[in-house]
Amino acid sequence: ETANDDDIRADGDITISAGGALRIDGNANVVADAFGNDTGGDVTIEAGDGILIDKEQGPFATVEALGTAGGDVTLTAGPGSSLSILAPSAAAVYSQSGDVTVNADEIVIANASGISANLGTVTLRPTTAGRNMVLGTTGLSDSALDRIFAQNLVLGSSNAGDVRVVSAISPANVQDVTIESGGDISVQGTPL
Repeated sequence: ETANDDDIRADGDITISAGGALRIDGNANVVADAFGNDTGGDVTIEAGDGILIDKEQGPFATVEALGTAGGDVTLTAGPGSSLSILAPSAAAVYSQSGDVTVNADEIVIANASGISANLGTVTLRPTTAGRNMVLGTTGLSDSALDRIFAQNLVLGSSNAGDVRVVSAISPANVQDVTIESGGDISVQGTPL
């Protein structure tokens, strides 16, 4: 757990591996390529349980890959676990010039939070192979998808189970949307 202003900053890559849950809170930041050297440093976080980017101890918790050399952010929550982004910033999870990939069986993006890869792709997919995804409700509602800022949004993967779109989705801050599945894709119950 990081809280208050306990930052983790590196000129290059940052890798964090937790056997249990990981919580980043307060004014704590995890920032790769943090010193303006355009190293392309990536942030990779893996947790055996859930990942929480919280606001309980302060409003500025972030996970970021800065610079113009294409640094990526990859967050992987354990099987059956969630990524919850509660910190009130559209750039709570952010890549300045690369991609953001989220592997989590449940994804929650609070109203004031967001995921940004302004020049790249945001990918949201389940950790567990064969796990179904439901779009347009609860965690991945249309309003949650409006809090993603990217050129491209990929929902699912070839390892995901069935993907169901149960109500309209129209991510307001994304140019292109791709839906991938290892099984069926259905829109309001009708297979494509």
